Amino acid sequence: MRMNKWHVFTLLLIVAVIFLALVLTYFKEESPKLISLMKSDSPIVGIEKIDENRFLLTFMKSLVEHEDRTTVYFGEGKISVVRINQNNQNIAVKELWNYTLSGYSIFSFPCITNESIIIATVGSPNAHKYSEILRISLDNYKIEKIITLKDYVLKINLFKDKTILVTGFDVKKKVGKVILIRNSSKIFEEELGNKTIGSLIFDVNKDGHDDFIVSNVIFDDHNTSSFISIFMNALGGFKETKRIEIPDEMIWDMKFVNLGKKEIALFSPKSIHLLNLTSGKVKKIFETEKGYYLSSVETFDFDHDGFDEFFGVYHNETQSYFVELKYSKGTLFPIFKHPVNLKGFIVKWMRDGDFLIGSVEGLYITSI
Repeated sequence: MRMNKWHVFTLLLIVAVIFLALVLTYFKEESPKLISLMKSDSPIVGIEKIDENRFLLTFMKSLVEHEDRTTVYFGEGKISVVRINQNNQNIAVKELWNYTLSGYSIFSFPCITNESIIIATVGSPNAHKYSEILRISLDNYKIEKIITLKDYVLKINLFKDKTILVTGFDVKKKVGKVILIRNSSKIFEEELGNKTIGSLIFDVNKDGHDDFIVSNVIFDDHNTSSFISIFMNALGGFKETKRIEIPDEMIWDMKFVNLGKKEIALFSPKSIHLLNLTSGKVKKIFETEKGYYLSSVETFDFDHDGFDEFFGVYHNETQSYFVELKYSKGTLFPIFKHPVNLKGFIVKWMRDGDFLIGSVEGLYITSI
């Protein structure tokens, strides 16, 4: 039976109404319930997954001193390994080990392998003296000091041959630093910008040898610009072969993502970009609303459609949100934006639809 144009119009209208109802239902659904797992007297500023049930928590306090002016220091850093067991509706958290620093000492962002945690102890930027690179066994939590550096360490990464990649900056000279460490010795050192932050290690030219890229930031009185520096492995050494500028941004992290194919995502507090190493072009795929910032972003293929979703913290001066961004037609758009009544929180995917949330108040879990 052939349908006339009015039948077709009516059918399309019904489909449109059903679709709109589903969309409105989805966006009006209640915010995910927060379940408190652990209270803390120190803010949780980092969560890293060790294995299916173990997680590394990083804690840090801010300490304020009043003299002729107010100075904010960061200190009393602590790391803790916890086991989270979830059976039906029961969730139990057990602390397996912790290591606490005194005074104005805190921890860098760590690198976790199957065997160990590689992390640096550093001072507050206002009271920094030196950094110690530590290796902590995940079997018995034995701590081994690898090397002491005068530079301020922000993040740590690891090559396949166990060479350690350190990014940070020289406090006195105010220049960014890239340092490679092998067997407790520096084998490479380079100055880049004012601060060097994110890094990725991979075989850029497919020659069987690891290369790496880093993000470095240059500040001046008027603006901030980031550069992505590509370092190629040649004859056992490394050489910067390309530098790509991203004006008016501070790239603080970079990750591999799958958006139909493997891509490199760059994250700043105000936007998300995709980097094409071959062409040297950078494409912006998300920009925050005015007055909002994006931080603590997780990426994985939640709905198994071959495209990673982006989950993270979206906030302004008064409110924080847990958001999901979905990639389509060259851009990211929000799927949900749920307010979270917690101060200073971060998210980390746990399993399935479960996320851990670390905040000033402690550790929570939520499900979507």
